[in-house]
Amino acid sequence: MGQLRRPSGLGPYAMFLRLLQLWSDKYTPSQVEEKVQKFFYRYRVNRHKATVSTPAIHLEKYSPDDHRNDHRPFLYPDFSFQFERIREKVVELESKSA
Repeated sequence: MGQLRRPSGLGPYAMFLRLLQLWSDKYTPSQVEEKVQKFFYRYRVNRHKATVSTPAIHLEKYSPDDHRNDHRPFLYPDFSFQFERIREKVVELESKSA
């Protein structure tokens, strides 16, 4: 999921839509919703650590390090608006499939 967030610049709703396409054969929309919400909750809670901890060795291209030119905020509000839109989409998808 981090691979989608950083290079593609996806937020919660866009990531949910992308993962629905990628994981539709494995997971239900509710399961994808749960995974996206959990990921962004943990991302929001832990984002500040990238600015206060020392850089570590990175063994893959994706890196949570701020690279000194990363202008994203490190304190995020909750994603309640985005999570509500995701919930609406899940309800819509589940009502269509039922």
